[in-house]
Amino acid sequence: MSSSLPPRPPPLPPVPPPLPSKTIQQNSVKPLTIFYPLDNIIEEIHHVLRRKLSLLSSEKSCDLLLSHYMPVPSLLQDGPMCGLVALQLAAECLKVEINAKELLKVAQNEGWSKQGEIFNAKHISLLVEKCLKCNAELITGGLDVNQEKISQHLMNGLPVLIPYDSDGNHEPCFKKGHKAHWAVLTGMVLVFNKSDYSAASIHELHYHQDEMLPNVFHAEISKDMNYDEKRFALMDYKRSDIYVYAKHGKSKYLDLWNYEQLAASNNNLVEVSGEILQDRDNFVIPIDGVISGLMGRSVLIWK
Repeated sequence: MSSSLPPRPPPLPPVPPPLPSKTIQQNSVKPLTIFYPLDNIIEEIHHVLRRKLSLLSSEKSCDLLLSHYMPVPSLLQDGPMCGLVALQLAAECLKVEINAKELLKVAQNEGWSKQGEIFNAKHISLLVEKCLKCNAELITGGLDVNQEKISQHLMNGLPVLIPYDSDGNHEPCFKKGHKAHWAVLTGMVLVFNKSDYSAASIHELHYHQDEMLPNVFHAEISKDMNYDEKRFALMDYKRSDIYVYAKHGKSKYLDLWNYEQLAASNNNLVEVSGEILQDRDNFVIPIDGVISGLMGRSVLIWK
């Protein structure tokens, strides 16, 4: 009897394609879209003041608000590029043309970042000097200790870059640096008691009264630095509550934060999140962590 051969086995399945590598491709950044603020800058300020300061709901408020604001467009980040986006917005304040993609290339080439993250404020100041060709001062010791210097800088219409812990609504919070984020400050609001200043004295300092919110006065931004210093010297800002105008890469809208809360958030940047540490090969983290790179630090920028 002849024996029949067993059937041939089916062919092997094709070799699956390799899994995508987690290695970050250098300079692989999508172009970012700039969103310009409302055509009416006063309307943009009204929006954030009404939303954040309930005292504005009544014209009988005993408070007097002196607003200093340098308008800046909005820019939404793609990936962990908050520091570079904030720096581009600061450049917009100074009328310097640069974009976050160009900044990323330099930061990668210098070994300061892999995918846009900036965990060292010193690297921000170096990018300012190298790419913007502007002046930068790295501030250490915290916003509370440097309140006078930072306040005068903002009153002069100049931007400040600040790292902080960002809550779910993007406001400053206290998560030990696990939600570290960068923002640019482009102005401030000083809240005084009406008994501290008369309307006449406010006008003499070149503030104009808001037509819709009579307890709000808007500062005229002057190119004369000596005049701005005079206005600052005549104003006892330490008697006021201070709020700062802020923009960052996670929102198109102007925000307003309490200065003391922002200072406390900036001072609580002591750890890198566990999620980032588990993927640390794709991030540039200072040897001493964010304590040496971000905590208590900010960057003043000017031409």
